[in-house]
Amino acid sequence: MARINEVRSVFRALLRVRRQAFAGDEPALAASAVQIRQEFEANRHVTDEKTLSELLAQGREAVDFISLNVVQAKLNDRGNYEMKLAKEHAGQTAEEVAPKPEGKRSAS
Repeated sequence: MARINEVRSVFRALLRVRRQAFAGDEPALAASAVQIRQEFEANRHVTDEKTLSELLAQGREAVDFISLNVVQAKLNDRGNYEMKLAKEHAGQTAEEVAPKPEGKRSAS
């Protein structure tokens, strides 16, 4: 029973963090809910303790990753994207995620 509660807790945490990360973006909210449910359904019958522990750890890592690294950028009136970083993003750096124009590549 303790494992069922742990699975439910991770499931709920994922749903909660996606609501925060994708607030106002209905397509992203819907798609993320479907993806989370599919992942949990695909592993519904896992009984191996090691595999279950690994899956729960992955779920917790996903919660942390989403809460710390996913930020919505919104198009403003000037045609630029703006994002508002929350306190949990303090100390983080923003990474450019917009696609580069054809023919321009960053030096690697």
